[in-house]
Amino acid sequence: MRTLVSIATGLISLCSAVAIGDPVTDRIRATLAERFPTSAITDVRPTAMPGIYEVVNGGEIAYSDASGAYLLVGQLIDTASQKNLTRARIEEINSIKFESLPLQLAIKTVRGSGKRRLAVFADPDCPYCQELETQLAGIDDVTIYTFLFPLEQIHPDAKHKAELIWCAKDKAQAWRAWMLKKDMVQGAVCEATPIAAIAELAQKLHIESTPTAFLANGRRLTSAVSKEQLDKLLAE
Repeated sequence: MRTLVSIATGLISLCSAVAIGDPVTDRIRATLAERFPTSAITDVRPTAMPGIYEVVNGGEIAYSDASGAYLLVGQLIDTASQKNLTRARIEEINSIKFESLPLQLAIKTVRGSGKRRLAVFADPDCPYCQELETQLAGIDDVTIYTFLFPLEQIHPDAKHKAELIWCAKDKAQAWRAWMLKKDMVQGAVCEATPIAAIAELAQKLHIESTPTAFLANGRRLTSAVSKEQLDKLLAE
């Protein structure tokens, strides 16, 4: 997974964007473009701290002086409110419009009324995904959309398992059986799966680890959470 430190070391690949009408942010962009010629910046804006600017790299944040000569990696805290401004901004820039997700590519599981919604990008061989699935098993009145996102570089057999699950007659049941009981459906074959399309979607959304989940309000969750936490978050 890329880290903010990669910005400072130059081992970065950023998306391009153009700022207009702000000489300071233009100068920061120009300096970074010169020093990291294969990169660009998704966003640059002033912070609450005078003279310090936020530099956004996809879903990550670093801080710069007004020239772009120096980058700082860390957390910006408002001491009066004790609010972590960095964390709040990361949540903001990583949020999405839930309705924009191509839900037809996901395995749909409905429990109870299904009125609450959650989308999860999960790897069949990810232990943290299995833990999240265990917690989700105890939650009612929810519709869960599971996007099969095997991370082959660390789980070589995950794609094959994802294909078997997608091709099963009852996808939702096959997913639960594997994640909760290690009972894999056998011999399931179909002409096509959405796994490649989901990988492209994950790249677009800057998803690099599993589980990554999205609440109906667009907020991103990047780790397994308890049933109690999930109930509270789904109620928001």
